[in-house]
Amino acid sequence: MKRFLISQMLHEFRSNIWLIIELTIVSGVVCYLCYNIISVVQNLFAPAGIEYDNVYTLQMNIFSDDKDSAANGSDNQNSIQTSAWRDRQDMMAKLRSNPHVEAVAFADNANPFVLNFQGNELLIEGQPDSITYYANVRSASPDIVRVLKLKTLTGLSTPEMENRLRRGEILISPEQMHHLDDILDGGVRGLVGKNMFFKYDSLTYYKVGDYVRQIPRCSYEVHPGGMALFPIDEDKYPVSKYPHSLLVRVKDGESQQFVSDYNSDPALRSIRGAVLYDLQPLEITRNLTDRDFDIQTRMYAAMLGFFLIIIFLGLLGTFWLRVQQRSSEIALRKVTGAKNSDIFRRLISEGSILLISGFLIGAAAFIVIFKKYIVEHVWVDLTPWSTCWVAIGVSYAVMQLIVILGIWIPARRAISIKPAIALRDE
Repeated sequence: MKRFLISQMLHEFRSNIWLIIELTIVSGVVCYLCYNIISVVQNLFAPAGIEYDNVYTLQMNIFSDDKDSAANGSDNQNSIQTSAWRDRQDMMAKLRSNPHVEAVAFADNANPFVLNFQGNELLIEGQPDSITYYANVRSASPDIVRVLKLKTLTGLSTPEMENRLRRGEILISPEQMHHLDDILDGGVRGLVGKNMFFKYDSLTYYKVGDYVRQIPRCSYEVHPGGMALFPIDEDKYPVSKYPHSLLVRVKDGESQQFVSDYNSDPALRSIRGAVLYDLQPLEITRNLTDRDFDIQTRMYAAMLGFFLIIIFLGLLGTFWLRVQQRSSEIALRKVTGAKNSDIFRRLISEGSILLISGFLIGAAAFIVIFKKYIVEHVWVDLTPWSTCWVAIGVSYAVMQLIVILGIWIPARRAISIKPAIALRDE
């Protein structure tokens, strides 16, 4: 049944070549759309670096009456600063003593789901300056480990991670931008216990305490750069005229009680010059941050769905015409003993050969564009080759399904026609 399939297709190359061109263009576009969807949503299925349920963000302002401080000299200024520091410490102690609160932490550029990037380069003691750990620098009090339930990659316990921060050590996360896992012995994980320092300050060393998962800036982001979490010493943390950012973890099942107490009890929100405000669940922050990415994902999915419908209808019309033109040929094959399944396989094999011919060209064009305009102009780790190959595989599977459906529907109708009727005009 299939012996002369290639010969027949070569004989009909004029009509086949236009179909191959169509499938080439369609395959390239489908590969591109699939790649965009996969690259956007792939991080949603990656292990989360934190647990954000029952976590709230808060702002704390410290007000001090310093209008006469300049006139009264530095002693009065120091007194005002001491009073402000005491108010802040008392406010933190009061918040931590709340029966519904599990942990509270200061956060300086450490809030999850905030699209900021305070990037800096860290060098490694004993390594050449060309080896750079590029990090999103975050600072927080050691309680951040319990508040966000940071995920270690070395098996270190939560109390020990917190203790290492209290000792002044830092936490780092995977860093893929400079391929340090390939350059360093033991990879980035092997930096635990070693000293690092900023490129602009080679006199201050920071010991790496643990290797942890990234604090996410959004749910969709793939992190090519690392993260360095520096500890904040609350006793030495300067009182600022700007708001302090706090992260609060509430005990499981007690969120409603905490919010109710916060809203109904002014004494919980203020103590002398320290005032708490802007209580916000971290879940809402995440939803607001992810909103644009959600819209982008839905847009790409809608474009792909609409495009696939158009492709299906176009190929259905093309194959319908081709099958109708072969109704007499199908009838002759049935008369000579061919089964319906044999005819289906021959028609689907022909469509698959045409698809493979066009898809290989379209996928090759997509790979060239991917390498030239995506990998070379965007961070390579944001666009790994594995995502490209997955997109090509998914695209082929989708296209193959469309071709099978586009052939099966008209073929089923053509096969149902009795040979005598189909051969009436022959």
